[in-house]
Amino acid sequence: MRLIVIFWLIGSLFFLYGQQLPWTTPQLLCDSTGENLEPSFARYNLINYNALVWKRVDGNTDAIYLKTFDAPNTEHLIYRAAPGVELRRPRATLIALDNWNSTLLIAWETNRHGNWDLYSALYHNGLVSDTFRITSHPSDDRTPSLADSEVVWERDGAILISRFSLADSTWSSETVLVPDSASSPAFIGYELAYQKGSGSSSRIFRRQRSSNGDWQPSELVFGTGENLAPEYSRGLPFTLIWQHRNSGNWRAYFRSEFLMTTDSLVLPGVDMLSPWALDPPQIPTRDYMTPMFLSFLSPSQQDGGIYVNDLPYNEASLRR
Repeated sequence: MRLIVIFWLIGSLFFLYGQQLPWTTPQLLCDSTGENLEPSFARYNLINYNALVWKRVDGNTDAIYLKTFDAPNTEHLIYRAAPGVELRRPRATLIALDNWNSTLLIAWETNRHGNWDLYSALYHNGLVSDTFRITSHPSDDRTPSLADSEVVWERDGAILISRFSLADSTWSSETVLVPDSASSPAFIGYELAYQKGSGSSSRIFRRQRSSNGDWQPSELVFGTGENLAPEYSRGLPFTLIWQHRNSGNWRAYFRSEFLMTTDSLVLPGVDMLSPWALDPPQIPTRDYMTPMFLSFLSPSQQDGGIYVNDLPYNEASLRR
């Protein structure tokens, strides 16, 4: 079993980059029979706008669950696979807002037809729709990443994109954004990041989309050491965050467009794998930057739970 750790960070944390982070004692957020894996965050609504989506493995059965941070004791089953069928990389995005309640679009990859395809579903106010198939190509379609009503993913080294129509619950024809040698796409609507290469030659690239919808040429973000699993956060000081290693443990690296810097977050002696960040709903008035959720996978732990803990500010918890 493995542990997924979720932390609060305050925006002024850029003073601690590259130093040990003063975590408090974790509080259990998600635990059950089986393993709770692959967490991701999504905005939920304008008041309590954070949701957690994750995968649960119970014996030989995979399932995808969702919970909102305003109701942390309530789990919503999004989809349960048949025994022996795998589900991976659940992702969610806010696709519509109606009277303060949101509709979330959720996508994941599954091998239910033998190869890997992408599927999706809608969540609204406690209700879950039927599933909608995104891809049916004979090659494997992997690593979906969502923003607004669009999904990007990888197939045979190419990065593709499709748009979901809420009006008739259909997906558009796919378009190629990166033709070859790319993997691990991350998407924020106006920008796409991805990985090229492997091992010590692995690098992070990005493509930006202009206001008229045209995609600009790819550009290198970071190319020193090993660089894997890029993801986007939606708040300051992080924009693009990924897993980096020169030697020793993996750490979380980030590119802050606000500060125009690239730097690291370090938890000494711990591998920080698949980092993910999102700003939480409570923004203290004393801070000019938003606080942050930060999650990462720690393979050194063994209990298969999802945890949350606080970074204190002026001897007071942010969770109040």
